[in-house]
Amino acid sequence: MKYIKSQGFNVKYHDEHVPKWQCDRIESIDDMLKWADVIVIVTGHDSYKTLVASANIIDACGVLQ
Repeated sequence: MKYIKSQGFNVKYHDEHVPKWQCDRIESIDDMLKWADVIVIVTGHDSYKTLVASANIIDACGVLQ
């Protein structure tokens, strides 16, 4: 996380199961979609399965169809 931030990137996260992490939290996936230039999915939560695959979403765990 330190390296990514040191390169000038703003990092936030959304995970309904993780109340606190190494960066600021965005409460809803809709707010994350509005805020982020790129989204990286690293957990297969059901709430992410409804997202529509697009060029700005990197699905690292294969949750999107």
